[in-house]
Amino acid sequence: DFEEEPYYTVPPKKETRKLTSSKKREEKKTASTSKKQATNTTGTSKNKETNNTEESISKKESDGGDGLVFKIIMIIIAIVIIRAIYIGITPPRKLAKKEDVVAELSDDISDGTFELDNVVYQLPIKYETLSKNGWSLDESLKSEKTKVSSKSSDSVELIKGNKKVFIELYNPTTYAKEIRKCFIFEITVYSEDETEFTVAKGINCSSTFDEVKEAYGESDQINDSVYDTTDYEYNLDNYIEEDSVAMLRINFEKKSMKIQSICLDFNHYEYN
Repeated sequence: DFEEEPYYTVPPKKETRKLTSSKKREEKKTASTSKKQATNTTGTSKNKETNNTEESISKKESDGGDGLVFKIIMIIIAIVIIRAIYIGITPPRKLAKKEDVVAELSDDISDGTFELDNVVYQLPIKYETLSKNGWSLDESLKSEKTKVSSKSSDSVELIKGNKKVFIELYNPTTYAKEIRKCFIFEITVYSEDETEFTVAKGINCSSTFDEVKEAYGESDQINDSVYDTTDYEYNLDNYIEEDSVAMLRINFEKKSMKIQSICLDFNHYEYN
């Protein structure tokens, strides 16, 4: 008997090789795909890390810069506040060391001494010093609570019975102050008011032109007035060149050469 051969027989080894080769290609393709995905993932991760690092550095630099600017601003503000407080509450140097009322009248105009109603004072003086000695504002014209602006002056009239004086007040601080809390840097008396007022070397409203000239010498400056009077100014050069000195301005009638007024003015530029 003969056994029939199959019509077609596939060689086993060859089929195995085909399957192996196909499988390797699929594995290689899969590995390649996985590698690309891994590479993309790694790249994306690195980009994210780089971006995060840059953002973090930028944020730190920004925060550091803002913090430095803030500190500088706060230091400047602190300096300004301290300076303002110091200027505002620190009294002028000379005012803190001298007495408004002194023992005797000086012969030197620069000292700013004057005698008013039998009391000797020395400019600059506090308003309240004259107020305590009976001099007061005419409340119908201006109140003692009227405020004088910072670094500004105001002219007012003081009365004591039938006597009058005209004063210039000055506020040397950095804030507004009431008149009653300001300082007097200038005082003027008119002969017609018959107020007892005497300045250096005993000159008063009853003194003659010759007596004034003998006491002070030649005037530093002469100014004609529209009211037929002439101002003679003494110690003007020292007043202009130095701080904390006084000058004297005496007004004479041109025809009679009688004194019309005497003004003692203290240089207060030191207090600006």
